Amino acid sequence: AAAAAAASRAAAAAPTPRAAAASTDTNTTAATAAAATAAAPSSVLTHLVVLDFEATCDDKRRVQPQEIIEFPAVLVDVASGTVVDEFQQYVRPDVHPRLTPFCTELTGIQQHQTDAGVSLPEAMARFNAWLASHRMFPGSDHVVEQAYDHEVQPQVLAMGRAGRAGRGRAGRGRAGRARGRGALPPRPSAGPQAQDQDPAQRAFCIVTCGDWDLGSCLRRQLKFLGLPTPTHMRSWINIKHAFQSVYGHKGGSMVAMLDRLKLRLKGRHHSGIDDSRNIARIAITMLKAGWTPQPTGHR
Repeated sequence: AAAAAAASRAAAAAPTPRAAAASTDTNTTAATAAAATAAAPSSVLTHLVVLDFEATCDDKRRVQPQEIIEFPAVLVDVASGTVVDEFQQYVRPDVHPRLTPFCTELTGIQQHQTDAGVSLPEAMARFNAWLASHRMFPGSDHVVEQAYDHEVQPQVLAMGRAGRAGRGRAGRGRAGRARGRGALPPRPSAGPQAQDQDPAQRAFCIVTCGDWDLGSCLRRQLKFLGLPTPTHMRSWINIKHAFQSVYGHKGGSMVAMLDRLKLRLKGRHHSGIDDSRNIARIAITMLKAGWTPQPTGHR
């Protein structure tokens, strides 16, 4: 087992073909290169970004495309095993703007919250700005400015101007253009621990409960919108797999993992931010048990 773990760490430390290509591509922007560095599997992760999307759903039919309606995240410091900060943004669905009764009952998300939400590209720009405010991107001395030059951000207004007219959905192109002309989201200030550590030494990975969030949901919605998946959201840790590696049995659901660790469910199950907080508690307990986090999934 020790030999297998050592081999796993050595493999994780090796540069990925994607990262190697980025380093030799002279046309790669500085922001994209920074993202590749932040997202590359690392033998030493300094932070975990726990994320659990909520999306449009129904109990009577399959909703296609399924769209993110809550974009939450919890930032965890690996060394101290503590929560550093939280992020939450409600997202306005584009194709199915009216939430079903089932979706509202399951998630607790109300129609007025998504109506007042932002587009998915804007939510991602805010998420990137939040990460940059904690200096998660290497060399981000200017903190938020780099996030606004990030991979998805330059396409936010372009997507809004193009709208959805090209897809033949009557009446939606004008709405898309109108939404895209808005001002960029407000820039957050540096987080409470932004000065504590050399940014060049920071490395983070997103943690999810399963592979759906980044392996399927986000990727498919961005593909539908004609947008790329940011580099730092192409790798993730499925905490179910990590749980099994630490404790020797399958993680199962979030609630099952909490039960096994004798942790009480806090908040509302299927609330994105509450689930993210509970998954963070599981991750922190695993860190205290000696877990060395490593990416388990990649797209």
